[in-house]
Amino acid sequence: MEQITTPGQKAAVEEYIAYVKSRSERERMAEKKITGCFTGAYAINPFDGREIPVWISEYVLAGYGTGAIMAVPCGDERDHKFARNFNIPITNIIGDATMAKKPIQPKTQN
Repeated sequence: MEQITTPGQKAAVEEYIAYVKSRSERERMAEKKITGCFTGAYAINPFDGREIPVWISEYVLAGYGTGAIMAVPCGDERDHKFARNFNIPITNIIGDATMAKKPIQPKTQN
C-alpha cells in the first residue's frame, strides 16, 4: 500500500489499516457496515484507458478468492454495494444482455 498511497491519503490509509488489523476475520465476516479507504491512486482500465480509483477494503477476505481484485460493481453484489456506498461510478459492462427490451416468452410444446 505504501507504494501506491498518495501523500494526501497516507494518514487515512494508515488509520484504516490499523482498524482492519485490530479485527478478527470472524468479526469482519459478521460486519454489515461497508468500510474502505481511497488510496489516492488510480489504475488504468485495460479496455478503455480510463482511470479507476484504487480503494482498500476489508470485505475482501483471504478465504474468499485470491490476490487483488478489480471490482465490477455492475456484476457483483458486494462490489455494487461498495461502489454505491462510496459514490464510485458504476459502468455497465454487461450491456443489454441483462436488460431485455421485451419479456421473454416461454416456448410452446408442439
